[in-house]
Amino acid sequence: MNSSGDPDWAAQFTFTKRFWLGCAILFMSAVFATVTVISAGDARRLARHNIEIPATVLDHRFIAQNSARDGKGTHFITYSFTWNNQTIANERAVPQNFHNSHPVGHSWMIRIHPDAPRIHDLYDGQTRTTAWGHLAISLLMGLFGLFFGLSNGNLAALRARMRSTAP
Repeated sequence: MNSSGDPDWAAQFTFTKRFWLGCAILFMSAVFATVTVISAGDARRLARHNIEIPATVLDHRFIAQNSARDGKGTHFITYSFTWNNQTIANERAVPQNFHNSHPVGHSWMIRIHPDAPRIHDLYDGQTRTTAWGHLAISLLMGLFGLFFGLSNGNLAALRARMRSTAP
């Protein structure tokens, strides 16, 4: 107690679990942003080289998301192409309209990177679209993490800590 009889105490500003969860979400957003940079780099490299070669559909698959068979699920195609006398086979998830318009045996032109042929677009803009999608997800995830982490009194705690450590 001080001389006037009031207890001596100072408000303790501590972070809640929400702050730390928000920090974790921001960290995951940063990791996802890194994936975005890689995807954007692949898109730029494909656009710069612009080498097109034929690919052929080897197989189709559809995996339903549930047992209701309501048509929701993921469409896959297995395809192959040849680059530098090496045949490369791959399988990718594709949009339903691409799946339906490319039956087994169908050939079409894909864009590849000459030094890394596993980097390729099955259809025009595929890698670029993926990069934009990753960017949107990482930004939304970052905003959510920031809002979540600074809510519930955590912003006041952060301000108090910054004031107490300022010279």
